[in-house]
Amino acid sequence: MMTMSGHSSAVSCVKWGGSNLIYTGSHDKTIRVWDAKDGRCIQVLKSHAHWVNHLALSTDHVLRMGAFDHTGTAPSSPEEEQAKALKNYEKVAKIGGKIVERMVTASDDFTMFLWEPSRSNKPICRMTGHQKLVNHVSFSPDGRYIASASFDNSIKLWDGRDGKFIATFRGHVAPVYQTSWSSDCRLLVSCSKDTTLKVWDVRTRKLVNDLPGHSDEVYAVDWSVDGGRVASGGKDKMVLFYHLRIPKEKMSIPSQPKVSLIVAALIPKLGIGYKGQMPWSLKKEMAYFRKVTTNTVDPSKKNIVIMGRKTYESIPTKFRPLKGRINYILTRNLNKCQTDFKDELLTNEGNLSVSTSLEDVISNSSKDTSHVEEIFIIGGAEIYNQLLNNHSDKIDRVFLTEVSLTTDKDVEMDTFINIDPNLWKKTGNGELESYLESKGLKEDFTLKGNEEKEFKFDFTLWKKSVN
Repeated sequence: MMTMSGHSSAVSCVKWGGSNLIYTGSHDKTIRVWDAKDGRCIQVLKSHAHWVNHLALSTDHVLRMGAFDHTGTAPSSPEEEQAKALKNYEKVAKIGGKIVERMVTASDDFTMFLWEPSRSNKPICRMTGHQKLVNHVSFSPDGRYIASASFDNSIKLWDGRDGKFIATFRGHVAPVYQTSWSSDCRLLVSCSKDTTLKVWDVRTRKLVNDLPGHSDEVYAVDWSVDGGRVASGGKDKMVLFYHLRIPKEKMSIPSQPKVSLIVAALIPKLGIGYKGQMPWSLKKEMAYFRKVTTNTVDPSKKNIVIMGRKTYESIPTKFRPLKGRINYILTRNLNKCQTDFKDELLTNEGNLSVSTSLEDVISNSSKDTSHVEEIFIIGGAEIYNQLLNNHSDKIDRVFLTEVSLTTDKDVEMDTFINIDPNLWKKTGNGELESYLESKGLKEDFTLKGNEEKEFKFDFTLWKKSVN
């Protein structure tokens, strides 16, 4: 037996991570990270101003599951079981090719903090918005989202990567004690002092089911791995099992992924480059590109980005493939491309692929409604114009950042895109605002009047005109 001492008040939560580290939260306002081999404290995290009530790891679900999943299929050997468990763990825990367990902590100080304890004892961000103590936090099974339950009667949804607020679920009329995720990340169940459990659709942010039955406060809830049952326990001394049958009309039905072009161009001629280089470097525009192409409404899905070889090569090596997205490189010489990017393809299997056919990538990706939410074409000019001029039927919309100069200075351009004004029309700001809001980005960007250096730029959305 080993004793790990250091906390000066009650320990409220203990988690054993996948990197052989133990995480403990305490009423002494700190979180400690311990080496499970020798019990040594290797990190003390101090940021909360009151008790730490709960903590959660981005790998909680995959550590619970190991080599198994909702199908119940058992590995055929201990070796296969170990290999599959490791693969599942690395899929969630790997960030930039390295194992990084993120942690979120909840406190009586009404706040949460997002951490990467293996990298720093400083938090990634402080998460504020709850009006009373935060009792419970949980990562979605894929680690991309965080749910928080508070005594202010609400549940809040946050981005699990950067801690940014996304949405609030309201419906409970008393403090919310806990939440639990379905294995596919589509649904969230919460339990409350108001004697009820509520099931929420994460994509639409709407209540899809009320689960009554308890006669007093409901303290704990958990979701079965197969997604069909929920168990809860409460002050009434009862443990209840619910077989969930969500009415189809209440559930969001996966739609075919929309195909979009996203590009920044100098108006009015829509120039996008000179001698293979972009003539500007606009931080806000780059942040817009990253978040629009990365964020999804459905946390269980990812977006696809399709680009030519030259566009991929123009991305600094440390940033490629583009993180949080499925990357496709288009090339005329498949063998050469596979040879040149052999190491990157092996390291990023599943997130980086090579193809010779734009139509095949779009066609195959459009069929994968269970994993793919949107498809973005991100360059270069040849691919943009090939689609705009010859295959406009395959494009649903164009996200165009309209760039202009604030001075009389001229900018040379030798590469242009062609958006036919007879075919495409700019939508009103309301439609783009609604789109950004659905992804939790409405507050992140101002659509008009952005300025950096000698450039000003507006974010716009274009759709095909209806005759």
